[in-house]
Amino acid sequence: MKKVIQFLLICVVGFSLKSCYYDETLPAQEIPDGTVVTYKADIAPILTDCTTCHGGGVNPDLRNTQQAYNNLFPNYVTVGNPTNSKLYYNAPGNSNSVHANVGFNLDDTQLAYIKYWINHDAEYE
Repeated sequence: MKKVIQFLLICVVGFSLKSCYYDETLPAQEIPDGTVVTYKADIAPILTDCTTCHGGGVNPDLRNTQQAYNNLFPNYVTVGNPTNSKLYYNAPGNSNSVHANVGFNLDDTQLAYIKYWINHDAEYE
């Protein structure tokens, strides 16, 4: 009987400790104002995994950095409007993405850089 009470006590303590766990919602990643973000230095490296599909067979072709940049306008990037930009809206890892099963996701920081870049003139260099 003593072991049963000890077991129950351990279970109660264990469950009560487990109930103290809270899911934490992290704030969206923010890029500080004044940060210089360019396609060549910041965005192209983020998109390297995308060339598995967007390497000539699927538009936009993202293989060559300068040509990839040119291929994004005007169909995939709407300067100043990330939610209307297919590059941001459909990026793997974005909750709206049509690329849910590509085998990788961009993290919050990478998505924030793409969003910031689109919002701040989407410059090449």
